[in-house]
Amino acid sequence: MILSETIKVKYKFNACGLQTHEVAKLLRDKGVKGFLISSNERYVIVAVPREDIKRNRKIMEGIRNETIHSLASSRNYTGNRAIDNVDNYVKE
Repeated sequence: MILSETIKVKYKFNACGLQTHEVAKLLRDKGVKGFLISSNERYVIVAVPREDIKRNRKIMEGIRNETIHSLASSRNYTGNRAIDNVDNYVKE
């Protein structure tokens, strides 16, 4: 892969406090092709060859869904902030 022939693509991704090198290893293990340029707690920017853009998007959707489901099971998370706050208030 020649970096000058790649496109920078931003993917939504909840890094959950992971370091950049940990995010890079996670993406590589899941099969994302490209070079991690930067990561934030909400998104990652990856230099991707043109032929792998659609493939990576499908993989990232799967990773994002895994993350959401793992949060939901571990924290009793519904995605609705008002309901979650009521549940936390009732538990205390």
